[in-house]
Parts: sequence; C-alpha cells; structure tokens
Amino acid sequence: MKLRQRPAPPRYFAVFLVTMLASGWALMTERATAEDAARPEKTTGQMQPASGSSFNYLPLILRAYSFRLVRVNDYRAMAGLPALIENAEWSEGVALHTRYVVKTNQPTSYEDPLTFPDWYTTQGADAAVNSLLAYSDLITTTNEQVIDFWIRSPFQALSILDPELRATGFGDYAEADGQIVKAVGLDVRRGFNELPAPAYPVMFPANGVTVNLRSYSGADYPNPLLHGNCGGYAGLPIILQVGSGAQTVNLAPTDPTLISTGGSPQEHCVFHENSFSVPSDQAATDYGRLLLNTRDAIVIIPRFALAQGATYTVTVNAVVNGAPQTYTWSFRVAANAEP
Repeated sequence: MKLRQRPAPPRYFAVFLVTMLASGWALMTERATAEDAARPEKTTGQMQPASGSSFNYLPLILRAYSFRLVRVNDYRAMAGLPALIENAEWSEGVALHTRYVVKTNQPTSYEDPLTFPDWYTTQGADAAVNSLLAYSDLITTTNEQVIDFWIRSPFQALSILDPELRATGFGDYAEADGQIVKAVGLDVRRGFNELPAPAYPVMFPANGVTVNLRSYSGADYPNPLLHGNCGGYAGLPIILQVGSGAQTVNLAPTDPTLISTGGSPQEHCVFHENSFSVPSDQAATDYGRLLLNTRDAIVIIPRFALAQGATYTVTVNAVVNGAPQTYTWSFRVAANAEP
C-alpha cells in the first residue's frame, strides 16, 4: 500500500553550520522512530501561544507572502510551485524553538520541560517536531545560506518542494550565548492541502529556469552518497516528482536516465522509492524510501558540480504504475552561480 502521509523528521534532525565558505558541515541526527514516521501529518489547525509566554517574535497575523519566505518561494517557483503562505503563529512557534536551541545548546527536534523549564514552551515544542532545523556556531550565518543548504540536500529539499505544502512557519534566533549562536527552522508538516490538486510532473530545476546553485550540500539524512554508486558525487541534486504518493515508480530497465550539456552525456547516479538503499542501515534506508515514496520522487545527482553558464538537458525513462513514461526538460545554470 502506498503511504501518503508526510514522515516526521527524526527526533534529532539538525544541520550544523560551522563555516559556510570552508564547507565545514555535518549532519547530526537520530533515526526516526516508528511512532514518528507513522504520525499523521496533513494538519492545518491553528496553534495557541504558550501559556505565560511573552516572546512575540512576529505579529500574530496571516501573511499571504512574507518577506521572510522570499528565498523559499523563489526555489518553489523554480519548480513551478506556488508560493507558501506564512502562518505567523507557526512562525512564532518555530522562533521559540530556535531560541530554545540557542539558549540550551541542544540541537534537537523536541523540547525538555524538566531539564530546561526556562526555555520550554508548548508552542515551541509543537513547532520542533514539525520543522527542519539548522544551527550554527557562526552568528553571521544568514537565513538565505541555510535555505540554500536545504535545497542542495535532496531529502530536505523534498519537504520544501512538496507540491501539496501550501503554508509554513519560519523562525530564527541569534545570540552569542554559547556554542550554538544561531538557529533557523522551517515548518514543513502542518501546512498541507490537497486542493487544488497539484499538476504533475514537478521538476527541480524546472524546464526553462535558471538556477543559482551548482552542487550537493555535502550533508543530508539519509546520506544520499551512501546509495549505490553515488559515493563522492558532487552535483546539485535534480528532483523529479511524478505524483502525490499514490503511484508506484520505477526506472526503465534500459537507458533509464540521461543528463547532457553541450551534447555531451554527464555521469550521474540516481535513486527512487524502490531502489534507495544505505548499506547496513535499514532505518536510514526505510526513512529515505518513505520520503521518496510520499512524493513519488526520483533523485539524480551529477558526478561533478554543475558548470556555470551551462544548459543541462535531463531525460528520465520511468515506469509509473507499470506504464512507461518519458520526461525530458532543460534548465540553465547562472553564469555567477554559487557552489
């Protein structure tokens, strides 16, 4: 049976940003529990402020298009997806949790009311289990750098580029108050709405767009470079979503994928819901397959970073519900694209 729920992040799900330009990244994570993975997700209920909380990070209003989400929505536009609406109460919860992370030096996707009662809030705890989280020991780390990192990490990018995600909350907190001085979070689980029905397929980068990124982030959970022959691959992950989770997706047995630029084929690796595997780590394998399964996604990682100014053409010969389907599109890399 196909799973159409959105999987919860692992209990510890945080990207540690040390020095961006030095690529000093690491991913700290604990495997998702079965209870987390099975938790219902497509909820849109309103959050209530924590009792006694005086931390008003954002005005409690609904913003149709928040300046705080410009970077996120730019990337969704590059996939042909509509902009996310900001739920300011969720944003307040995410901000409360990022404050908890900085104040307690605990990079976790939960909050402990007994150990850290001064910084625990019910609103922050609710946001914690619904959000991507990044933290840094460099206070100058920008929110835009964090969002770029998420998009360059295929399993995290899938959450941001989910076609049924319509609303979100975004929060951050920075203070020179310990080892962790900056934390950023994005709610990727509470804002789902199946209507209006998204149009598929969804490609990132989409046909005809110009993308400003070139390479894989270097850290994700599960680690995509542990799959098959992906070890050491460095290009920007290319994502194809063919359905809402109700499809069964495989690749054609011959000539399944092709990436070319200037007429020259480019070496790459590829995985999907029925092929992704992390050797000797069944939990990571299952979690990765669940993330791919809920978006009917195929991920392609080029062997090398994409070339500045180049145009790439991608062809995927898939088998969807037993029927052959071919998807072909092209995108361009900006001449001044960052790594």
